[in-house]
Amino acid sequence: MLKYTFIFLVVLFVATTTKASDVYNLEGTLGKSKIYMHFQDYTDDYPEEEPRILDVRYFYSSSLKDIVLEGTREGSTFTFYFDLDETAFKEKFVINKDTKGNFSGTWQGSNGKTLKVVLRPISLNVITNNYDHLKLVQDYKKTNPFEYIRSSKLKFKTDSTSQFQGGKFRWLSETHGTTYGFYLDSTFSQKNRDCINPRLEEILVENAMNQLTCSSQWEYSSGNGIERSLSLNYLDKNLLSFTLFESWFCGGAHPDFGKSCYLLDLNTGKNYEFEELFSFDASSVVYDETNDNFTQYTDYRSIFFAPKIVSLLLEHELISQDYNSEDDPCMELYNSPESWTFSDWEFTSDGIVFTPSVFRAARACETESFLLPFSVLSKWKVSKFPYSFPNQ
Repeated sequence: MLKYTFIFLVVLFVATTTKASDVYNLEGTLGKSKIYMHFQDYTDDYPEEEPRILDVRYFYSSSLKDIVLEGTREGSTFTFYFDLDETAFKEKFVINKDTKGNFSGTWQGSNGKTLKVVLRPISLNVITNNYDHLKLVQDYKKTNPFEYIRSSKLKFKTDSTSQFQGGKFRWLSETHGTTYGFYLDSTFSQKNRDCINPRLEEILVENAMNQLTCSSQWEYSSGNGIERSLSLNYLDKNLLSFTLFESWFCGGAHPDFGKSCYLLDLNTGKNYEFEELFSFDASSVVYDETNDNFTQYTDYRSIFFAPKIVSLLLEHELISQDYNSEDDPCMELYNSPESWTFSDWEFTSDGIVFTPSVFRAARACETESFLLPFSVLSKWKVSKFPYSFPNQ
């Protein structure tokens, strides 16, 4: 999960070091269709340069999926478009801003069809959002009305139920995209459902929002953007483990992929971090961005955690120091502690499955994972962890 924190920190740095912009969050109509639009205008901050209209996106109320455009401004006239090539466009908006912050103009399609566009600032006063209890949505309401509106329109439907290790799970999908997930069903106690289902709902909503906003300015209305697979790893009366694997392309230079691994306490709803189960040194600490302990966390991970993982993999012959780096470049990475500093881990009935984290050019080496049994790791169990490990 920390890999995604790094991405957030980079975006935050850019956002806080860029000059101020005029941010527009608009609602209105394109022809007879209800739409919502967002863009940021930096033109007045860079008067000597080409006009800068950034992060131009809009979605139809019926689909919720972002369409990403490019934009320019001349005076009070804004032009947004998606180029098919150097001589043609897929669609184009030409809208004019009045003194009250409202916009009107036209939309033109590649076939020459023209429709009227009328937009005004988004008003949240009449919006009902079924997810107002989620922190993610509360943050949208405070800072991002464009996404708050989208989140209010999410709809989930039940697709099926399944059994896993004696537990019944209800599977759902979001009707505007391909996001899916699960809730605990009737075989679980009401206490367990009350603790876990709100956490699962939060994951569902966040994943659905990510899916609908993952669009590229180079591929028109670029499909799903994110492909996911969700696997249940472990269940007993106290713990539930599952993994969400995602691959995505949302614009930028390269597609990417990654895991989100969860170990939830059925009695409290807590999601455990590895350092709450095992500690290889007294300096071990759980990363907490609110306590600003990133340096302490990375020091422990690089000095104690990563070297220990390498030594255990070597000791139990899961990796080898006898390799030819030209024939087996991944093995060279598996022998390097840097590959394990921020590795993913999954709790299973047999032990902890570790997956390395390596530089982009070698991402294929992240497709292999390594199991260390609980019998190997149990000597480093944290005394405060309240449960026994499987078969221990």
